[in-house]
Amino acid sequence: MGFSPYKSFCYIKRVSSAYRHY
Repeated sequence: MGFSPYKSFCYIKRVSSAYRHY
């Protein structure tokens, strides 16, 4: 059980935010 949906969601959200800045 190494997969963490919550962690992945937060990571994707952060990446999306970074891309939105550009």
